[in-house]
Amino acid sequence: MALLIGPSSVGKSLLLKRLTTDEKDKDLVATVPSIGTSLVKVQVSRKKSVTIRELGGSMAPVWPDYYSDVAAIIFVVDASNLQQVGAATIQFIHLLNSPQTQSSKILLLFNKLDLVTSEADKGKFMHLFMLDDILRHSRQEVSVAEVSALNRTGFAAMKEWLELCA
Repeated sequence: MALLIGPSSVGKSLLLKRLTTDEKDKDLVATVPSIGTSLVKVQVSRKKSVTIRELGGSMAPVWPDYYSDVAAIIFVVDASNLQQVGAATIQFIHLLNSPQTQSSKILLLFNKLDLVTSEADKGKFMHLFMLDDILRHSRQEVSVAEVSALNRTGFAAMKEWLELCA
């Protein structure tokens, strides 16, 4: 099982909807903020499916209660939201410092790249997130991927990571 967490409004629900369907229907874009938890089975290859538990951003205080039940954790960040970067960084550092996650595989997922207007903006976000410092000092294996839940960019790499780690 994998855990999907991140601040509110980063695209976790849309990400799961897009992972579980091949439809290109624009109606899938409409989501509501997750209150609570949901379980979704995702087919990551022909032979393997992975159950993903999504926890809403408003549930951040209880995320650690779920860490010990999973092999992999996906932490989603909105790469287009500079106002949220500080809070997201702190939440991610708390995740990495939790005793329950020391043997977990972690995927840091930068979402909403379709809204990032330039490489300079992306670089600014990564700098503010302190990505290089976090990766250098992390005791866990942390993978980083860039996606767009809206247009499915980066989904193949994410599914490959899930197949190997979850």
